[in-house]
Amino acid sequence: FNEQTGELTGDPVVVTSEIENAGHIGHSGLDASGSTLAWWTRPGDQSELRWLDRSGASSGVLGEADGYRESSFAFSPDDKYLAATIGDDLWVIDVASGGRQRLTDHPAIDVAPQWSANGTRVAFESSRGIVGNFNLYAASIARPNDVQALAEAPLSLATVGWTPSGEFVW
Repeated sequence: FNEQTGELTGDPVVVTSEIENAGHIGHSGLDASGSTLAWWTRPGDQSELRWLDRSGASSGVLGEADGYRESSFAFSPDDKYLAATIGDDLWVIDVASGGRQRLTDHPAIDVAPQWSANGTRVAFESSRGIVGNFNLYAASIARPNDVQALAEAPLSLATVGWTPSGEFVW
């Protein structure tokens, strides 16, 4: 891939054939951000976040195997952080150190994180919505657990992403 022209060069190479998908519409086990490509796979009872080089060889693991939810992670725009659902809550993981910061702490299930373009907020789906439906919320990285409703309805809503100006689109 030529980063200056945006053109593909050389022969295609299979990096992995082990991408999991939760089967949800709009959710995949793959995230591409900046120069990073990540995917979700299920090794046994617990999930792990594994680094692979361009040939597909394992080059390390980000943190420990844990209860990561399928297809529920996203890299920050600068690739320095990863928002991921562990158990039922969202966490932000420092890619360099593996350190974690809990972003949400609520009895509801919080999934499908989407970073704002400036990397200061994460939008997500949560079952804290009307009658337990998955509705849309956002949390500030600077103020964990300060959750704001983006859209609430008596039906389930799905995250899509943010506009460059910081408006949320679903």
